[in-house]
Parts: sequence; C-alpha cells; structure tokens
Amino acid sequence: MTVNLERNSNWVSRIESRKAWMSVRDADLLETIILRMADFKSGDPIRVVEWGGGRSTLWYTGLLDYFEIPYRWLCLESNRDYFDSEIKKLLLKRPDTKVFYPGESNLVQDEVMRLQQGVIAMVFDHGLVMPYESGLQSDRAINMDHYVTCPRKIGFKCDLAIVDGRKRRRCIIEAGDLLEPGGIAMLHDAWREYYAGCFNNFRRSMRVGDEWEVGIVDDIDLGDYLPSHAFPSDP
Repeated sequence: MTVNLERNSNWVSRIESRKAWMSVRDADLLETIILRMADFKSGDPIRVVEWGGGRSTLWYTGLLDYFEIPYRWLCLESNRDYFDSEIKKLLLKRPDTKVFYPGESNLVQDEVMRLQQGVIAMVFDHGLVMPYESGLQSDRAINMDHYVTCPRKIGFKCDLAIVDGRKRRRCIIEAGDLLEPGGIAMLHDAWREYYAGCFNNFRRSMRVGDEWEVGIVDDIDLGDYLPSHAFPSDP
C-alpha cells in the first residue's frame, strides 16, 4: 500500500509497514528505539504509554515477548467498537494482558498499579472521531479529557510515550509530564501544521524518519537510540 508522506530527508520509505500503520522506515525506527531503550534498562521493565492502539500494539509487545524483555505497556484507545472487533481478541493472547473500560469500574487505578508486567489496555467509547475529514470538524469539540489524562490520573510514569491516536497535540503535551529521566516522547504525522509548538515544554525536539517528531525532557543523545539515516539530511 502506498502512503502519502511529507518528507524532510533524501531517504524516503513509501511503503506501509506490516508492523504499524506508518511507513516502513518509521515503524523500524520505533522498533529500534524500543529495543535500544530496553538495553539501557538493563533488565528492568520498559514502560510505554501509547495513545492510539492497533497493529503497533500487537507487533511491538509481541516483539518484547519474543525477546523475553520485561515491560509494562499502557495502551489507550478511544474507539471501543474498533478495539473490540479488531484488536481485543489478538491482544488477549499476550501474556498478562488486562483490558479495562474506564467508567465501568472504580477500581481501575488500584488494579493497574498491581500489574507489574504486560499490556494494560484502557478502552474509551468515543467512537470514530475524524475532525480532519470535511464536514466533521465539530469532532474536535468532543470531550476526551479522560482519554488524554488517564496515564497521569492513574500514576503511570513511562520511559517512552507514543502519540498516534486522537487529540495528539494534547497527548504529547501530557506526555512531557509522564517521562522518567532519559525518556522519549514520539509524535506521528508530525508534519501537520496543527501540531506546531506542542513540544515547547520539552528540552528539545527534532524531526526524524518520515513523519516522527521526537521530544526529550533531559539531555540525552538521540544518536544512542537511532541510526544515522533516522535524522534529517539535505537532498
């Protein structure tokens, strides 16, 4: 499948990855960051928050299971119908997976904090929110506060935040307060003008790959995580 990409590099991936709904290069770069970060954790669980669950959740947690890397992966999905029909059955095959529907239980926070390994899926029922489509701009006014702020509300800190769902601008700002020292936040489809300025509270940020922008809150060297072809270069 060919995808339409905005580019800032002379090395371009035009084919959609089987790992995630993004280009081959972007999916591979995300995989590299996850595995390198796991190396730096030296056996401690890698903690990931992912706004926007799907193919990526299945692939990357499966990879961590394959390499027997400990992890706590918090997946936040806004479309319950999609999750239940396309993701839930496959995701529950992952070891130690728990699925929560916030609002149906007052014990979610306590239960999540007891889970020290595996996938934690928080599934909200906002439906198919598509404010970028013609005639659906009013979708931007849908109240998704609980989806955006859920990690903070349950006290979930992370090493890596992946923003590839709804309310991306708000989520990347929220991610800055969740990152532990050495943590990284990643925004996909970062070429959209609407996302300009959402990394202002990070120490620094930069475009990498085809459509990622990466932000850090302390002084780490992204070259320790990514190969040279991840970074922008002049044509």
